[in-house]
Amino acid sequence: MIKLAIFDLDGTLAKVGKPTEEENVLRLKKLEQRGARIVLSSGKPTFYLCGFARQLGLSHPILIGENGGVLQEGVDLPPRRFQKAA
Repeated sequence: MIKLAIFDLDGTLAKVGKPTEEENVLRLKKLEQRGARIVLSSGKPTFYLCGFARQLGLSHPILIGENGGVLQEGVDLPPRRFQKAA
C-alpha cells in the first residue's frame, strides 16, 4: 500500500503554463481515495499550491513550496499547520 506520494508541479504534474491532464487528476484522486497522502512540491509559494490542489479536488494534501522553504498541511488559508525554514 502506498502511504505517501510526492510530486513536483512544473514539468511533472503539469507542463509549464498548462493545466494538469485529466488522466493525472484521476490518478491523484485515486491514490488519495486509497489512503495515500499526496504531497505537492514546487519552487512556487504554498498559496499558489493551495489553489492548484483545490482545482485538483484533493482533500488534504501536504504542500511544500519555495523549494522546500515552506511546508503546509491542507488547503486552508490561513493554514492550520504551517512551517517556514529559518
